[in-house]
Amino acid sequence: MIDTKVETPSATSAASASLKILAAVVVITCIHVASSILIPLVCALFLAFILDPGVVLLERARLPRWLASLIMVLLTLALVYLLGYLAYDRIMAFIDVLPRVAAGSPMMFTSVLSPPLMRPLNGCGTGTGDTGPGGWIR
Repeated sequence: MIDTKVETPSATSAASASLKILAAVVVITCIHVASSILIPLVCALFLAFILDPGVVLLERARLPRWLASLIMVLLTLALVYLLGYLAYDRIMAFIDVLPRVAAGSPMMFTSVLSPPLMRPLNGCGTGTGDTGPGGWIR
């Protein structure tokens, strides 16, 4: 014999779902309020995990952990400074060229930023008089 039980949603499942939604809202609000503390903390933990292999390697070379950590942080800062120093000329050249590129190709930007009714029809409606020059909707 086939057991044909039909489960109906009870009031407790609706209350449980509401409680879960309320808990999610509270957690998201707490994270938003504490974001000024959480973001630096997460970045610091990320850097600690990234730099830890180098610290362990320097500890094997019989350096104290505080000195190994200091050396790794200074090496990381030096690397970031070096990358910024090397990229500075290229970034400035790009900033100098950017207005000329933008002025030379206004159609590239207007076609991306225009509403869908202003985009070309790709041949649709040709000969019916509903398009302007070049297949654009009037």
